[in-house]
Amino acid sequence: MQNQKILGIILLLCVYLVFSCSGKKEHDHEHGSETHTHEEDEDHDHGPETHTHEEDPALLTLADESAAVESQSHTHADGTVHNEDDHAGESKTAQVTFRSDRFEIFLEHRFIVANEPVTFVTHVTDLVTLMPRRAGSVTFALHRGSETPIEHIEPIPIRDGIYLPELTFSQPGLWTVSLSIPLEGKEHRIELPSVTVYSSDAEVDHAPASDEIAGISFLKEQQWQIPIRTEPVQKRKILDQEALVIPESAVVDEGGKPVVFVQVAGETFEKRHPELGVRDNGIVQVLSGLSEGEYVVTKGTAAILLAESAGPDQQSHVHDDGTVHTDEAHTDDKVSAEGRSYHVHGDGSIHYSEASESRVSGNIVQMATDEMTKYGIGVSTAGPGKLQIKIPLSGEIAINTDNMAHIVPRVPGIVRDVKVKLGDIVKKGDVLAVIDSRELADAKADFLASMERLKLAQTNFDRKEKLWEDKITSEKEYLYSRQNFAEAKINLRTAKQKLIAMGFTSAYLQSLPEEADEMFTRFEVVAPFNGTVIEKRIALGENLKDDAEVFIIADLSTVWINLQVYPNELSLVRKGQHISLQDNVSVPETHGIIDYVGPLVGTQTRTAVARVVQPNPKGKLRPGLFVNADVTIKTLNADISVHQDHIQYLDDVPCVFVKVAQGFELRGVTLGDSDGEYVAITKGLKVGESYATSNSFLLKSEMEQSPTGVHVHADGTVH
Repeated sequence: MQNQKILGIILLLCVYLVFSCSGKKEHDHEHGSETHTHEEDEDHDHGPETHTHEEDPALLTLADESAAVESQSHTHADGTVHNEDDHAGESKTAQVTFRSDRFEIFLEHRFIVANEPVTFVTHVTDLVTLMPRRAGSVTFALHRGSETPIEHIEPIPIRDGIYLPELTFSQPGLWTVSLSIPLEGKEHRIELPSVTVYSSDAEVDHAPASDEIAGISFLKEQQWQIPIRTEPVQKRKILDQEALVIPESAVVDEGGKPVVFVQVAGETFEKRHPELGVRDNGIVQVLSGLSEGEYVVTKGTAAILLAESAGPDQQSHVHDDGTVHTDEAHTDDKVSAEGRSYHVHGDGSIHYSEASESRVSGNIVQMATDEMTKYGIGVSTAGPGKLQIKIPLSGEIAINTDNMAHIVPRVPGIVRDVKVKLGDIVKKGDVLAVIDSRELADAKADFLASMERLKLAQTNFDRKEKLWEDKITSEKEYLYSRQNFAEAKINLRTAKQKLIAMGFTSAYLQSLPEEADEMFTRFEVVAPFNGTVIEKRIALGENLKDDAEVFIIADLSTVWINLQVYPNELSLVRKGQHISLQDNVSVPETHGIIDYVGPLVGTQTRTAVARVVQPNPKGKLRPGLFVNADVTIKTLNADISVHQDHIQYLDDVPCVFVKVAQGFELRGVTLGDSDGEYVAITKGLKVGESYATSNSFLLKSEMEQSPTGVHVHADGTVH
């Protein structure tokens, strides 16, 4: 009897445990080898670590915004009440990615309803520095037809690079949105694509959703910390042929096959396997797989590879510090050991979540040659280099006014023929237009009459002179004939100078007596030098005055690059210094020399002008384009120079990884002068030593995860 009671108690306990476990499974989610229990406070338990996602208004996304309104209800025009819970997860959003010559704008917003405020989550990236816009206002202008634009000024970003304006569109229909960003004394205006404003929430419900953008997700906050640079797929000459090309830095080798990452949206990248052709001077020909105008990643590719390696079936969480936590173990990871999950930090470093055998021995990361190849770790030899200390200046390409002409007809008349169009290239002496001029006919007739009067006066003078010498005529008659002869010469000279002032040559005037009568009124407007017609203000049949400006011709084989120099930089900029224009979509990479530095500072711009007279044989430097230039203010010879990307920081101390027999040795180094790309090493690295270059941040990650702990002191010593 006692045994039966004990057996009954055991059975009851088993039933209780079964029901308890089945209830718990409804809330537990399996992620690879880890189980995450989602409690009411939204804390996620990842094995030994717990990551709490707190609310932060600076990390606002459209998903957060949609969730906030998902349980609300609203009344339609027909009086029916619509509960948002009926459409949970169906909030419709739109994304826009747009680039100017200076900024990239990545913008997200919910579908817009007239007279309802909508938040435009706006990410602003400076394409020169690759950094977020950290301060300053931006102005949104909302345009609808010819109506007065609605302006909204967002004074500061809520977080570096992120503006959260609430915009209200007054009427349904198609609107255009422009964004103005002041920077360095200039207003950068960016025209965004048109947006549709709906009349009601019901119309939004029936509107087609935006196409889903598939690819590798990589947040702007992470891109700024790496940073990520993209460059366009464009047509350029390679080995004397026009072809579609990309920079070589965009190509990653994966198992012997070329791989590139295309930015399909502001925070989304797509992996492609293009077919490539010839390579030359840093660019590579694209045969297939990419289209002109697409943007490929040329800097920060390793970070995209890490994000891509997580795979589509694995969960990831974004933390407040911008790190990405991958839940599932990575069994086929190109950069981590097998079976290890990790955090990808904003600076590209990796934090491993689970313990594994360490590669670190003391201050050395052990790594064989084949592993270096597998992880893409490059090696270079320390040696001397030149550091070109530069300062950035912005400016504008302008017409070389020394080679520009304002053309006037010089005679009044009626336009008979116009022979050139705006933009035509002309040569010196080409006829631009033909004018019929009565005043020209009068001037020619006066010249011919003066020639005949001079001949007659000279004949009379010669006869009178002979008669006076023979004492046949009086001296008075002789002097009178002499006076008439002198006046005739003056009149001819005056008539001749009038025609020369109209543009005729002495050679032409000698042949004028033989000219046909119908040519007397014909005046030809001719080009004074080789150039391009940049303005045309003449029409057939027009009655012109002699001072009317009918054409402007400019020789664009040279242009001016006018750079703005602020007062604090005037002492650094001098005539003869080298400049280089930063390569972008509108302006090719260009090098020149400063020819002139203005002595005056503008009262409005508060800048002086540094001018470069730049050859422009292919016409790619178009006047009116804004440019960014680097001015080399001095050149230094460094005993050892290293690229900035190859310097890693541990405990806020700059370090390099020196190649040794076992792998790579961590060394603290002392940095000297830098030109923004290369930096001098004054201590810690010797000439001839080999050190890690590409993907050296993987070595840093291994060192940071060392169970023994490695610390670098301010003096460069490693403990």
